[in-house]
Amino acid sequence: MRPIPIGATLAITVALIAGCSAEEAAVDEPAPTPHGYVEGAEETSEAQHRIAILDEQRSHLDLLDPATEETIPLGEVPQGIPVGTDGRYVYLSDGEHVTVVDTGVWTVDHGDHVHYYRAEPRNLGTVEVSGVATVTGSASVTVLSGMDGAVVLDRSALDDGEVTVLATVASPLVAAHGRVLLAADPAGVLSVLDHDGTPIEETDAVCPGARDAVTTAQTVVVRCDDAVVIVRDGAQAITSVDYPAGVGEILDRPRHRAHTPVFVTDSGRVLALDPADETWTILPTDDAVTAVGAGDGGFVLVLTADGLLRSFDTENRTETATAEQSIPMSDDEHPSIEVIEGRAYLADSASNTLLEFDYRDDLRLSRTIGLSSRPDAIVGTGW
Repeated sequence: MRPIPIGATLAITVALIAGCSAEEAAVDEPAPTPHGYVEGAEETSEAQHRIAILDEQRSHLDLLDPATEETIPLGEVPQGIPVGTDGRYVYLSDGEHVTVVDTGVWTVDHGDHVHYYRAEPRNLGTVEVSGVATVTGSASVTVLSGMDGAVVLDRSALDDGEVTVLATVASPLVAAHGRVLLAADPAGVLSVLDHDGTPIEETDAVCPGARDAVTTAQTVVVRCDDAVVIVRDGAQAITSVDYPAGVGEILDRPRHRAHTPVFVTDSGRVLALDPADETWTILPTDDAVTAVGAGDGGFVLVLTADGLLRSFDTENRTETATAEQSIPMSDDEHPSIEVIEGRAYLADSASNTLLEFDYRDDLRLSRTIGLSSRPDAIVGTGW
């Protein structure tokens, strides 16, 4: 984030307020640059959400504005699948390279106020990463961690439209955490590095089989063989939380919104982790295909093997609603769920549509959005 000049020489004394702008000054004084602004962006009064839609058969990417249903074609991308987003950029992997796509919408949250931005979407290019398992990021860097190590990308350079590698780290897992990086060695011992990959300190934490990680507002949750490791405070506080007994193997990287990492097991069970309380909730389902935490009133949304979307309350472990509409399911397809401001979007590749559900209103089907391409994978951005 660029520093913001707020001082000025005036004929009268003006008291400056810490924040995004000075108090009212001379009429001809230039307006200060808002926090989070980048060259060419437009600040808006409300969030600008987009849904990136990947047609895997054509290796084609579109960008949907769910408010207007307008679609912007972003064109052909290397054959691959989405492996992550940080709210603005979408990262797609073909197993050897990662393509970085700027969806042109993002949010900057300062706690007491929020900025929303919009810019032209664009494909920024590729970087070599083998078998990407996880994408994590901070205000300064994005880390793409693959089988043979990780690359650390300069976030400010991405904002300027350039893919710039700050460092490469030979580690089974590297994750961004604020001003530092967290890395696991082959034995699972976690160390703290700076952003150029220089070791700072080795921790006492061990994460056997460290394979992927997810960031929440204040933590990094690393998935291990038999537990998750929760990292806080620049790696000054690290705890390990065992998986509940008898739940089966964790199948996929955790998915989350707003502090609710959600895991699906090989037995179709769904686990929701509360990083603050370091507790698990096992939801009453045994046929889950995919799931995501909505981060809104404790909702977890689960797509089950019958093609139905269901919502669960993590506080009392109950199913709260089941959608009336289902989508076709097959063994070789894994439909995507995305959550945007009270709405859940379920991709139906068979009919080239997105089903929009209001999960605060018993999963009522609020819209069916027709698409010009197959929604084999969808990724929500703008948050």
